[in-house]
Amino acid sequence: MTDLFKKSLSLRLIIFIFFPAVFFSSCSKSGNNPKPVDKHQRTALVKTASAVKKMIPHELSAIGNAEAISTISVQSQVTGKLTEVYFKEGDRVKKGELLFKIDPLPFEIALQQTRANLGKDQAAFKQAEAELQKDTAQEKYNLIEAKRYKTLLQENYVSKEQYDQMRTNALTGKAAVLADQAAIKTAEKAIKADKAAVQNAAVNLSYCYIHSPIDGKTGAILIRAGNLITANSSILVQINQLQPIYVSFSIPEQNLSEIKHDMAVQSLTVFASPQGSSASTKGILSFMNNTVSSSTGTIELRGTFQNQKELLWPGQFINVKLILKSVQALVVPSQAVQYGQNGSFVFVVLPDHTVQVNPIVTGETYQGETVINKGLKLGETVVTDGQLNLFPGAKVSIQK
Repeated sequence: MTDLFKKSLSLRLIIFIFFPAVFFSSCSKSGNNPKPVDKHQRTALVKTASAVKKMIPHELSAIGNAEAISTISVQSQVTGKLTEVYFKEGDRVKKGELLFKIDPLPFEIALQQTRANLGKDQAAFKQAEAELQKDTAQEKYNLIEAKRYKTLLQENYVSKEQYDQMRTNALTGKAAVLADQAAIKTAEKAIKADKAAVQNAAVNLSYCYIHSPIDGKTGAILIRAGNLITANSSILVQINQLQPIYVSFSIPEQNLSEIKHDMAVQSLTVFASPQGSSASTKGILSFMNNTVSSSTGTIELRGTFQNQKELLWPGQFINVKLILKSVQALVVPSQAVQYGQNGSFVFVVLPDHTVQVNPIVTGETYQGETVINKGLKLGETVVTDGQLNLFPGAKVSIQK
C-alpha cells in the first residue's frame, strides 16, 4: 500500500505541474500570435476626387501689422473750462459730431465787444461821408463865389478885401474836403480791422464746440469735465479711423521683380487674417516702398482693407497672403493629403478598386485645394474621405 500510494501521489504531482504549464503556454501563444486576418475580405466606403489641372495663384505669405489710416489727437484751440463731454469712451463717432464744449461765455462777450466796435466805426464812417458831401457842396459854392468876386473886382464893384475873403473861403472849403476824405479812409481801415476782430472772436467762440474731424472710434477720455484746458497743449481724446484700415508687411527682395511685374498688369489682391482667427478679409495692395531695407533684405508693402466688420484692429499682428499671377498646376482637394512619419502621401484608387499609397511632394494650398508637385498624375483618383479604414491593397467602395 505504501508503494502504491507513493506512485499515485507522484502521478498527481506530475499532472498538476504539467497541465498548467501547457495551459499557460497555449494562452501565451494565442495572445502573442493572433490568427492573421484576410485584408481583402473587407471593403471600405470612401469618397474620391480626381487630380486635375487648374490655374492657381502664386501666394506670398508674411506677418504684418494693422494700422489705422488716420489717428487724430483731439485738442482744444482755446483756453477755457471744459463743461460738457457728449460721448462715452469707446464710442464710434461720425465726422462733425459734437464731442466737447468749453465754457463759451467769455468768448461770447468778446464777440459782442468786437461787434460794438464795428458798429461805432461804421457810424463814424457814415458821419465822415455826410461831412464830405456837405463840405464838397460848400467848396463848390465858395469856388463859384470866388470866381464871381474876381470878375466884380476887375470891374471895381467890390473891394480887394472882399475878393480875398471869398478866395480864402474857397481854400478853406477845399481843406475841409481833404480832411473829410482822410477821415473816411481812417474809418474804412477801422472797419476792416473791426471785421477781422469780429471774425476772430467768432472763430474763437466756435472753438468752444469741439467736433469729430473723422469717422472713427474713440479711445479713453484723457481730461474730464470741470478741468481748465490750455490751448493746443492738452489731448482730450484720440480717435482712430478703422474703416478703411492699413496692413503693413514685408517680403523678401527676391520677390520684388515678380511683384513689380504683376502690379504693372493689374491690382494685386491681399488677404488678411488676425493671428489665432480663421476669418479673413480681402483688400488690395496699395503701396510699395521705394527702397529695400539693407539690414533685413526686405521691402515694405501695404494693403488697404475696407474692414466693414472691423475684423482688423490697429496694432494687431496679421497673417497676410499676397496673391500674384496664376500658374497652371496639378491639384487635389486638401483633405486627400495625409501625413506620416515619412512625409505626405495620398491613397490612390486603382482600376480593381484597391488602393495604393503614393508619397507626394506638395506645394501651395489655395481655397481648399493643394498643389501636387510630385507623386501623382493627371486624372488619378484619390481618396478624400474614409482614409482611417485604409491600408495598401485594401478594397474600397466609392460613395457617390
